[in-house]
Amino acid sequence: MKGRSTLTGWVELLEDIINNIENGYSVSGIFVDMSKAFDCLGHELILSKLSFLGIDGRALCWFSDYLEDRSQIVEISHVTGGKLCRSRSCPLPVRRGVPQGSVFGSCYVYIVY
Repeated sequence: MKGRSTLTGWVELLEDIINNIENGYSVSGIFVDMSKAFDCLGHELILSKLSFLGIDGRALCWFSDYLEDRSQIVEISHVTGGKLCRSRSCPLPVRRGVPQGSVFGSCYVYIVY
């Protein structure tokens, strides 16, 4: 989430799990490494495959929100005349794959029942 760290996300997840256990619910976790699985698939195909595997509701919306409206740039740094210069490309939309170093590298879904 924008403006929040991964540590905040983990703390909120753990608090939610603990609260559900204290309220008498059973909690199961599914931890999946998808860092290479979706490197070149289109976002629509990724979402349809997740849906086919039974991921729906809030979890599927989270994946969809995460993949939508992303763009990327390329930046090259070089030294010219002893001065560090940076050149950037124009932003282009990302319609395939997942961001490098993203939470897709080790994502989780937990189920309360």
